[in-house]
Amino acid sequence: MLACFGYKSEVSFIYRVIALALYEHVFLLRGDTPSSHVEAQIARFSALIEEQGGKVGRVEQWGLRSLAYPINRNRKAYYTLMNIVSERPAIDEMERQMKLDDQVIRFMTIRVHAHDDEPSPMTKLREGVRKGTPGRSDSESAPQEPGTGAHRARADRAPSHKKSTQEVRS
Repeated sequence: MLACFGYKSEVSFIYRVIALALYEHVFLLRGDTPSSHVEAQIARFSALIEEQGGKVGRVEQWGLRSLAYPINRNRKAYYTLMNIVSERPAIDEMERQMKLDDQVIRFMTIRVHAHDDEPSPMTKLREGVRKGTPGRSDSESAPQEPGTGAHRARADRAPSHKKSTQEVRS
């Protein structure tokens, strides 16, 4: 039965099914890369995975972001996240191609148990910035008037390590 699908034995079929794994792959492209080239790089790496028998699921572009520290004299980079279902040799080949490409600053591939269906925290952060203050509800982001709420509690509270002027004089 399995021979008609190209598998010589049941063992090779089981090995083939088990060998596929889920990966999250993040890579950074130089900040001076044109946006059309960013799209071409994503398409190139996706095609590389698919021709090796893998599948690229969700692709999130996080856009041009500042780096925490300079990497090879670059202060900004285009971030991209790819969810991949593939065998390890396909991932190794993609990483080898990324090492050879001088537009790729850094990359990281992590094997995961399951891909998240919801957007990544970076995407949520970007959407939050577009809508208003990120990570806060409407009641928290509303300005507080002096003398009410949290401002009054802070104003009434005196630091415990300082003595009052009357205690110092006596």
